[in-house]
Amino acid sequence: MKKRIAIIDNFDKENEKFKTRFDNTLKDISNIVSWNYFHYSSVGESAIIEKIMNCDGIILTGSYNMLSEESTVQKYASVTKILHDYSKPVFGICFGHQLIASLYGFVTGPLNHPDDDIEDEKTLLLNLFSPYDLIKGDSILAYETHHQEVKYVPEYENEFKIFASSEVCKIQLVKHKNRPLYGAQFHPENPSNPEALKQGIEMIHNFIALL
Repeated sequence: MKKRIAIIDNFDKENEKFKTRFDNTLKDISNIVSWNYFHYSSVGESAIIEKIMNCDGIILTGSYNMLSEESTVQKYASVTKILHDYSKPVFGICFGHQLIASLYGFVTGPLNHPDDDIEDEKTLLLNLFSPYDLIKGDSILAYETHHQEVKYVPEYENEFKIFASSEVCKIQLVKHKNRPLYGAQFHPENPSNPEALKQGIEMIHNFIALL
């Protein structure tokens, strides 16, 4: 039987472009996995909640919205409620990773760097501090396109283990210590850098293999 994935679409525009990117990352394993998209604005509906809860895993997409704004936190409250109640694996990408952090009360804010574009449309080599379930090897080529980050406080490591950092963003790659919640600040599905995309597709496939 195929594994079923719920992809929660956190975007308010260019949705089809981003759906195509995820379709392309999963098409080679469509014999073992099926996936459906659920827009974040719909996940408070009881019928949608039931469908998502019955899936084997969740992928949370990025977004152009900023979780540093309280109005955004409130707008995605139905998604964080799903995350609170869901016990199976979740992979949060960029904004999705930040949403997972917000579930535990951690805040997102601007990168602490004078150049706001320091990690916008950049490819970085991230070296792992220790083995990570979704990556085979000790590093990953990561395509970054973000202006905000989960702001580090020591208490964060009571909940999450950090597996990689960049020069300006400490929390790049994480897993919750007690739940199968995975987060990446970068975009493994982005096609801008072919080698980063190749490694990113493998990362997403490794997530599917956990289910």
